[in-house]
Amino acid sequence: MHLGAMHIQEEPQRIVPPHAWVGHIPFAMWLVEELRPASVVELGVHSGNSFFAMCQSAQQAQLDCVLHGIDTWEGEKHAGQYDDSVWLDVSSYARSQYPESVRLHRCLFDEALKSFGPGSVDLLHIDGLHTYDAVKHDFDTWLPTLSQRGIVLFHDTAEHREDFGVHLLWAELKLRYPSLEFNHSHGLGVLFVGPDAQPVHALLSTPGRFSPLAYFERAGKGLMARVEAPTRSGAQAGGVAHAVMYLGSEVPAEYSEENSLKADVSFQGVTSLYWSLPNPVTALRFDPSNAPCSMEVRRFDILDAQDQVLWSLQGPADLDQVSDLIVLDQSLRAGVRLQVVCTGTDPQFKLRLPASLLPLPPGTQLRLELEAGPVLVASALLGWQNATQAMAQVVQQSLQTHQQLHAQWQQERAGLQAQCSALQENVTSLVQRNARLELESRTVSHQLDHARQLRGFRLLRFLNPKTFRMPA
Repeated sequence: MHLGAMHIQEEPQRIVPPHAWVGHIPFAMWLVEELRPASVVELGVHSGNSFFAMCQSAQQAQLDCVLHGIDTWEGEKHAGQYDDSVWLDVSSYARSQYPESVRLHRCLFDEALKSFGPGSVDLLHIDGLHTYDAVKHDFDTWLPTLSQRGIVLFHDTAEHREDFGVHLLWAELKLRYPSLEFNHSHGLGVLFVGPDAQPVHALLSTPGRFSPLAYFERAGKGLMARVEAPTRSGAQAGGVAHAVMYLGSEVPAEYSEENSLKADVSFQGVTSLYWSLPNPVTALRFDPSNAPCSMEVRRFDILDAQDQVLWSLQGPADLDQVSDLIVLDQSLRAGVRLQVVCTGTDPQFKLRLPASLLPLPPGTQLRLELEAGPVLVASALLGWQNATQAMAQVVQQSLQTHQQLHAQWQQERAGLQAQCSALQENVTSLVQRNARLELESRTVSHQLDHARQLRGFRLLRFLNPKTFRMPA
């Protein structure tokens, strides 16, 4: 056994009212996977939150395990009285989801006891009538059935009201056996009865900065917050966004489903997530949703094991490698650090974390407050759609203007080319005319010279006819 095996389980597939046990589900699921029991017995199943969480864990771990749920499903003074609808719901779910591994016994605890031999039960959960006499009787009568690695869970160890007596018996038993106790969600006592159960006790009692008990307490409180958020807001059940936090543990970071934290973000009200890192982390990638939606990030903090804030997301500048989502520059509502519109099937972004903060050690906490839903999508997408349409209109107008200017330029160019051709023809005609005029000018000049010469000869001949003759 090692702390590396202590990882976040899948979200429980079934959580129904009442929610008193929900805060211990992460621990119970881990315990089943770590202990790997062959037989689990729960005394007091009621609606089945704790029982079916352990069934789910055994199935996911592929354990060869039979889980026995024992209850009259009629209620008692602490759980209240109820009709057959609870039994019908539990039995129907057990048949459909765990037909091979689950055995339901609708009877008194003492009546079912005869079906279990000595040393046949590895994990016993006592959650029936909570008076001191009743819970002591349940423990004493079922103690012989525990195996060498037997562990007993007691719920409501932190309840001191009215005639609740679990805390009184717990105070006696923890003096006789190694034990651990959670104080949240009404309290849960973990009693290590069998000698072969001590390695699990040692693992959970490991000293150091990383506290397994604090880890499971935070995980349980985070689950409770996710379950109760829609109830506190008064909203009815609506859609959900399936969010995933991928934990990079290499350089460069590689992401996988096995090394991730998952949660459902309700479309109604604010969902609070409280995760604890199970291993050293070098990078964080957040996938807000698996489908188009809008999400407001009201808080995204990284805290150390003492709940001191190490880093907080302030806005879009803290994001890196954004894909399949639109990051709005300014939030539509006050108090929101980041608003994104998921536009594809795999929206994601990495966090731009300071190098001095990495790697994040085990036990580091992630605290998020998120709000998602189609109501927010309408306003966000409307603004995005309007901006896109306005941009398209600008582009279309620019294109039309360009086409008009281009056509006008072509017309003007054709006109200028025609004018240039006409001017060229005129210039050629003028050059030819000038050449003719120069030739005519030279001819006239020659004729004038000839005339002048002829007149001179005629005058000389008149004066001296014998000496001068007319030139030929």
